[in-house]
Amino acid sequence: MLINELMKEFSQLPELLDVEQSLQSVNKKTKIQASTTAIPLLISNIWKKEKERMLVIVPEESEARNLSEQLKFWSLNTDDVYHYPSNDALPYQEGDSDIEATHQRVNTLFRSQREKNQVLVIASIGAVLQKTISPVILKDMKNYIEIQQEFRQKEQLGKWTSSGYIFQPFVKNPGEFSIRGGIIDIFPVGSSAPFRIELWGDFVDSIRTFDPESQRSVEEKNCFIVPPAQEIIVDQMFKKKIHDLFDNLNFKNCKKEIEEKILKGLQDLSDLNNRHLEEMISGNLKNGNILDYFSKNSTVISIKPSQIQSKAFSSEKKDQGIRNSLESRGKIPDGILSRISSWIDIEEKIQSVNKRIEIDSYLNLEEGFNPYIKIFSSMPNSYNGDLQRFSQDIVNAAEINSEVYIFTSAPNRIKESLSTKFLGERIHIIDNNSNVINRGIAFQNRDKQIFVYSDLEIFGILKNSSFSKKNKYKQKIVLNSLRPGDYVVHIEYGIGKFIGTQIKKDGKESEREYLIIQYAGTDQLLVPVEHLERLTPYVFPSDRPPKLTGLGTSEWNRNKKRAEAATVEMAAELLETQASRELAESVPCKPDDSWEQELEIGFPYTQTPDQTEAIKQVKEDMQKTRPMDRLVCGDVGYGKTEVALRAAFKAAVNLKQVAILVPTTTLAQQHFNTFHQRLKPYPIVVDVISRLKSSSEQEKTLKGLKDGKIDICIGTHRMLQKDVQFENLGLLVIDEEQKFGVAQKERLKQVRKEIDVLALTATPIPRTLHMSLAGVKDMSTVETPPEERLPIKTYIASYGNTIITDAIKNEIDRGGQVFYIHNRISSIEKMALQIKESIPEANVLVAHGRMADTELSEAVSAFTEGAVDVLVCTTIVESGLDIPNANTIIINRADTFGLSQLYQLRGRIGRSSRRGYMYLLVPESKSISEIADRRLETMEAITQLSAGFGVAMKDLEIRGAGNVLGAEQSGHISAIGFDLYNKMLKEAVEGLRAQSQKAQVNISTPAPLVSIAIPAHIPSDYISNLSARLDFYKEIEMAETFKQLKNISASLKDRFGALPEPINNLIYIKKVSLIGQKLGIESIQKQQGMILIMFNSEIGTLANRLKKYLQKNIKIGHRQLTVYLPPRSGGDIKLFIDNVLNQLEQFRKSIEINI
Repeated sequence: MLINELMKEFSQLPELLDVEQSLQSVNKKTKIQASTTAIPLLISNIWKKEKERMLVIVPEESEARNLSEQLKFWSLNTDDVYHYPSNDALPYQEGDSDIEATHQRVNTLFRSQREKNQVLVIASIGAVLQKTISPVILKDMKNYIEIQQEFRQKEQLGKWTSSGYIFQPFVKNPGEFSIRGGIIDIFPVGSSAPFRIELWGDFVDSIRTFDPESQRSVEEKNCFIVPPAQEIIVDQMFKKKIHDLFDNLNFKNCKKEIEEKILKGLQDLSDLNNRHLEEMISGNLKNGNILDYFSKNSTVISIKPSQIQSKAFSSEKKDQGIRNSLESRGKIPDGILSRISSWIDIEEKIQSVNKRIEIDSYLNLEEGFNPYIKIFSSMPNSYNGDLQRFSQDIVNAAEINSEVYIFTSAPNRIKESLSTKFLGERIHIIDNNSNVINRGIAFQNRDKQIFVYSDLEIFGILKNSSFSKKNKYKQKIVLNSLRPGDYVVHIEYGIGKFIGTQIKKDGKESEREYLIIQYAGTDQLLVPVEHLERLTPYVFPSDRPPKLTGLGTSEWNRNKKRAEAATVEMAAELLETQASRELAESVPCKPDDSWEQELEIGFPYTQTPDQTEAIKQVKEDMQKTRPMDRLVCGDVGYGKTEVALRAAFKAAVNLKQVAILVPTTTLAQQHFNTFHQRLKPYPIVVDVISRLKSSSEQEKTLKGLKDGKIDICIGTHRMLQKDVQFENLGLLVIDEEQKFGVAQKERLKQVRKEIDVLALTATPIPRTLHMSLAGVKDMSTVETPPEERLPIKTYIASYGNTIITDAIKNEIDRGGQVFYIHNRISSIEKMALQIKESIPEANVLVAHGRMADTELSEAVSAFTEGAVDVLVCTTIVESGLDIPNANTIIINRADTFGLSQLYQLRGRIGRSSRRGYMYLLVPESKSISEIADRRLETMEAITQLSAGFGVAMKDLEIRGAGNVLGAEQSGHISAIGFDLYNKMLKEAVEGLRAQSQKAQVNISTPAPLVSIAIPAHIPSDYISNLSARLDFYKEIEMAETFKQLKNISASLKDRFGALPEPINNLIYIKKVSLIGQKLGIESIQKQQGMILIMFNSEIGTLANRLKKYLQKNIKIGHRQLTVYLPPRSGGDIKLFIDNVLNQLEQFRKSIEINI
């Protein structure tokens, strides 16, 4: 491979022999001077030669992350190179730890401890300082599982729980386990997949990996290892330590409730009820350090040692300050030990290692350390996109026997510019799509010169690296899982409330499971679970719960008929909208030219797959004659702006004007800066129009638009006014689409009906989302988060000065900033004053929409520049502010905000590699509505990244869509629920479309009713989780082929064990139903001593021919067959039915042959 070849060339540097000789000296420090680009090559080379464990320490967390990826790249080894991250949880606070970082830390320690592992670990000094589990305890927790091994279930599960594994009904993420009878699932920390153990008695019978999404087994295995999931193991020894804390902690400064809370937390931790107190007392319980895992024969490398030392002292001082602050405020008791080791201890541990290396770009010669080893390398020439000069230079280099390695994200472009025999011989092009190599290097080995180029030298573009992440399993937002207490709509009986399920006997032998639905008064309806498709969730169109339907009244039928008529009318409008769009024509854009390819290379980040797909879809739309109408849905900071920029540039190079509509002046200015900077090399004129501009400046912009001199104009609502006229408008981009009303967006569309429209949003409004789902608008989703992002922690709390003060102090203590959202301008100054009085050292500023433009701009700028600690503001910050250092947001009266609005506000924080915290404050005494409560619960539950689309779907569920083309349909939705309304609308659209195309509407034959008096249900002791049980009932009912039923049966057996008879019966009944549907059967029912088979139509003249195929115990009627059962037929009922259906199938085939 080319990487190996390049590494061989580097290993021939003469100076590396000096490094090798220096490392052979026992207990000697080797000091090296090397450029930043040479460092990963140097470390990789040393690690391969030393063949020992190696720890690399750097000053910053971002450097550790970046270096670990580069070392994986150069070492061609991703299995033994580990990044040991710092834990970003709030220090000494009650709450969950940074679980992902904890798993990564434990896995690194576990792999470092194994004797045969030659690991390379990269850590920031912050991560090294943090205390962790000691090697002795970790070694005792090694948990090896293999086939035929005895598995004492209670003991084993206790071990997993004490080491931090959490029980879940179904395993989807690392650190989880579940039990279903003799089947046990676990997702070991550090593993790429979860494992399924199947027991035979007390022994392991089989082990297999499974897919966490489908839950189906994938591959048979013989064994696996389960490392701990936490850095604190709550075994007997630790329980004693925890109980000792009861006596050692001094609560003299704490209020009684805090003392009780902490003591209860200690007891809960000891009993393993919850681990929320771990972070507070981690210094008392942890006594290990990562350096304890590296023996004397290991190698420790310190990069920029003076910066490491400075950072260590700073961290110690900051940690002491946080503890002192919390103790003085009575938030923690006296006696809580530091969660980090001292630099003196760390330095002592480093000195005890025989092989120590210090690497720096610049050596401090005043230290008197002599000699030092200098790795001679330089930066190659820069070309800033001049490919002709670049090509000439590298061909000249190749001609004098030099080797050239080009790492680029545009390999095809480079190949096109080169026409030389040296390509593939001395000139090597490597696709660098992940941008791991983002700087070049040049060096001279023993016999030739080596040049390594990146996009920085070739195009003048410094691209950020893309980091690989493992085990990213997203937890889907459950939209319609049925829970007791949920409102539902039965298509025949109306709106009721789901109470639960019960098993009920139908006669002596038959058992079925029923859903219990409560209606008005004391009325209840039992719905067989196989009729789940008749129920839909009732979606609230308002804050009021629905009125339950009375059984036996005509009210429901009246409401349903009115809604049916309305959906037909609505379907006609939808189709008219779609038809006018299909008929309209626009001038299509040409395929990408060289300018567009250059712009693509100039993107300073690595494109995510979702982003690439969205750009492709947008460009394909723009190259069609049909006007584009596309929605791009993606979270804040996920790259939607780049999608818009590429579309705008494409339109501009095709001589079309572009209007970019944004909701705020701040966002308009931010977009203007981005577009202006990126498009500076091209003859594209970008301007902005907003109220911040003077009248004369606005007049100049308006004239430029009308004359066609401005190509791209970014503007607020000002752009919607009638005096704004374009010469040749071709593309309308609407950013933060949810902020604009229908009328506002239609205003620009009416100017030119044939323009392309691109809407961008994190949380589409229900109307737009509904249009996308209905196919009236195209949609792209960008769901891949930036690599460094961490999920945001969300808390719901009652309003009070204590919670506000603590949240703000915690963020300021870690050097961050806070948004405080107070959406009432009349009392916003008073709120800011209260915060200032509570935290005198905090710099507090106010920002709202009624401030003078310059005053608002100055306040926002001060916060952006870090001069302000707390910005007390209205929702004016909902769009456009990108401040990586602001990682706490407090929202007062969160119950008055919409779900999508809360999600947008949450997007203001957590935009860096630091964890964000969101506090949703609600009034203590005032009760909040059921709908508001559901919104807040959803926000608290949604912790995963890229959930914006799911939030919009949930918002659609919570408040309904209203009318996709107006408001007049909301009454019908209120009367029958959104899901049923949507179903009716879809049917109406399909019916009208078929009529207009004069096509026959396919009406599928309903599945026959099968009631044959055998137990047919899913026992609750087989699947205890109600939601999963209902899902399987629905899956069985929706199956359309025998193959699907076979897959369901296999899935059940794989996940839950051997199928009990009632489930086999349930699947058998569905098979009979599928056969009956094909044979035109309406029902199959067992009655006393007989089976009655009813057909959808009369048998008529076919009766005589049918007799030849049937047994003598079968009587033929007008529409039915009566099968007389012999006495004591017992369990042979299935056999009789199979025989009859087989005879009917043969008869059907004989008719088809004769025809």
